[in-house]
Amino acid sequence: MTNVVPAPGALYARRTVPVVEYVNIISAAYSVADNSLTITATSGAAVAPTLTVSGFGAMTLAAGTYSLGPVTLTTPLPPSITVNSSAGGTDTTSVVIAP
Repeated sequence: MTNVVPAPGALYARRTVPVVEYVNIISAAYSVADNSLTITATSGAAVAPTLTVSGFGAMTLAAGTYSLGPVTLTTPLPPSITVNSSAGGTDTTSVVIAP
């Protein structure tokens, strides 16, 4: 993306800034009933990147939403999860505990 702004002594200056892709975690829910974690997220990339949950693996894309799980936990429940994108975006959120 190119941003054109006035510069001192010049009519215009041109500066190129990188476009940063965003990741948005919609939910990260732990089910006490079946000891499982389910995560959903979206990406703002123009071309679908690979989204990966740190410590859990790649997410699956369907109808514009990425998902992972339910995953049965064999380790203690993390207090938060991070989703990383192959396009450079990242997001971290707390895990919500559901009955």
